[in-house]
Amino acid sequence: MRVLAVTNPAEGHFFPMVPFLWALRAAGHEVLVGAAESFLPHVTGAGMAGAATAPPMEMVEIMRPDTGDRAPQQPPTESAARAGTGEGFGRLAMLNHTGVGEICATWKPDVIVGETSAYAAGIAASRAGCPHVEFLWGIPLHTDIHGAGLEALARQELEPAPPMRTIGVCPPSFLVRGQSNPDWAMRYVPYNGPAHMQSRFLAQPERPRVLVTLGTVLPRYGDVGTLVSDLVAALNEQDLDVVVAMRESDRAKLGDPAKLPGPVREATWMPLAAVVGTCAAVVHHGGSGTTMTSLAYGVPQIVVPHFADQFVNAAHLVAGGCGVRARISTPASEIAGLVDQVLADPGYAERAATVARDCQDQAAPAQIAGHLTRSLTEGRNSV
Repeated sequence: MRVLAVTNPAEGHFFPMVPFLWALRAAGHEVLVGAAESFLPHVTGAGMAGAATAPPMEMVEIMRPDTGDRAPQQPPTESAARAGTGEGFGRLAMLNHTGVGEICATWKPDVIVGETSAYAAGIAASRAGCPHVEFLWGIPLHTDIHGAGLEALARQELEPAPPMRTIGVCPPSFLVRGQSNPDWAMRYVPYNGPAHMQSRFLAQPERPRVLVTLGTVLPRYGDVGTLVSDLVAALNEQDLDVVVAMRESDRAKLGDPAKLPGPVREATWMPLAAVVGTCAAVVHHGGSGTTMTSLAYGVPQIVVPHFADQFVNAAHLVAGGCGVRARISTPASEIAGLVDQVLADPGYAERAATVARDCQDQAAPAQIAGHLTRSLTEGRNSV
């Protein structure tokens, strides 16, 4: 069968779907990924064929058009944040749905799999009369977010088809009251993009290893070099093996990496899945990919959320006892103290390990690919 996967231009939205798409390819199906032209290198880097649904775009600039070259700011209230996020997803759909529809008209997929924020998938499915499956890449989005997005689309007379099945990767123990389980619960298999992994990061370190990363979006906006350098300096006052993960393009914001204080291992980009398993804790911004990867390996987390779903991820971690949260204004010395707190209390690692076991208990991507194949074979209306 032919599967059209649709994603907004964000690694955290697309990467969790990659193992499922690999499973479909391994089963002999054709898979094509539709995304904005600027995002296609991430698609092809994952070994997938891609087709452009829109011209090049930066997702943050569409979601937060008033950001400019500053770090995105979180709205003052939760309701405003949810509305702004949903409306941003709506704007992305308005820019992408025509391109997705054109791919449907020419390639004629048997099913469209859209990540949860890619409303363009549902719009195209509605117009093409094609089955539509929604892929949830982390903690389910709040219903207010989807409500705001659908309202924004309705004002443009655009109506996505509701998904006929949902696939989710969030372990049940990490869901909160009021969040429903997906139709098909899939094991979260970490994929963080291709990278050259140096062997010294693969072995278990002699000292507790702490990974510091701010993800792929935040370093492009604002001054994160001071935050990282100060935090590394504070952590190096403890007996730790500190690893900093940043993209090559963001390293300049740290100045000369050789001048980072103390015995920091390296300031370079690496696939988190290859190094997190050797870590005792991860300090990060609260992005979905880093949160879910750390959970999958049962590693406690210290989160410094800045915007978007990072606050929700941090709240879930704290509620589940898998980590602690700091504020943007928290001094680096106090964040280092939180790291010490998490390492000293075995309860954090124990609770994180419980969530990791829940991840492993969910169905493998190949099993979910089989569910989808059987459903389509049995009849389009049974998907």
